[in-house]
Amino acid sequence: MAIKNFDVANNFEPEKGNGIVLCMAKDIIAYDDDNYMVPIEYI
Repeated sequence: MAIKNFDVANNFEPEKGNGIVLCMAKDIIAYDDDNYMVPIEYI
Protein backbone atom coordinates (compact mmCIF):
# COMPACT_ATOMS: atom_id res chain seq x y z
CA MET A 1 0.00 0.00 0.00
CA ALA A 2 1.13 3.58 -0.65
CA ILE A 3 1.38 4.33 3.09
CA LYS A 4 4.73 2.52 3.31
CA ASN A 5 6.21 5.35 1.21
CA PHE A 6 5.39 7.95 3.90
CA ASP A 7 8.47 6.80 5.86
CA VAL A 8 10.67 8.57 3.28
CA ALA A 9 9.43 11.90 4.69
CA ASN A 10 11.09 11.10 8.04
CA ASN A 11 14.45 11.98 6.43
CA PHE A 12 13.49 15.62 5.81
CA GLU A 13 12.84 18.74 7.87
CA PRO A 14 10.46 20.05 9.08
CA GLU A 15 8.76 17.19 10.88
CA LYS A 16 5.97 15.56 8.95
CA GLY A 17 2.36 15.52 10.05
CA ASN A 18 -0.20 12.79 9.55
CA GLY A 19 -0.58 11.13 6.17
CA ILE A 20 -3.66 10.25 4.16
CA VAL A 21 -4.44 7.99 1.26
CA LEU A 22 -7.43 9.01 -0.80
CA CYS A 23 -9.59 6.00 -1.56
CA MET A 24 -13.11 4.81 -2.31
CA ALA A 25 -13.96 4.02 1.33
CA LYS A 26 -17.23 5.30 2.81
CA ASP A 27 -15.66 6.61 6.04
CA ILE A 28 -12.28 7.78 7.33
CA ILE A 29 -10.33 4.72 8.48
CA ALA A 30 -7.25 4.85 10.72
CA TYR A 31 -4.51 2.76 9.10
CA ASP A 32 -2.15 3.24 12.04
CA ASP A 33 -1.38 5.97 14.60
CA ASP A 34 -0.24 8.50 11.98
CA ASN A 35 -2.00 7.58 8.72
CA TYR A 36 -5.59 7.52 7.54
CA MET A 37 -7.57 6.33 4.54
CA VAL A 38 -9.93 9.14 3.50
CA PRO A 39 -12.80 8.94 1.00
CA ILE A 40 -11.92 10.87 -2.15
CA GLU A 41 -15.34 12.55 -2.02
CA TYR A 42 -14.13 14.50 1.06
CA ILE A 43 -11.92 16.76 -1.07
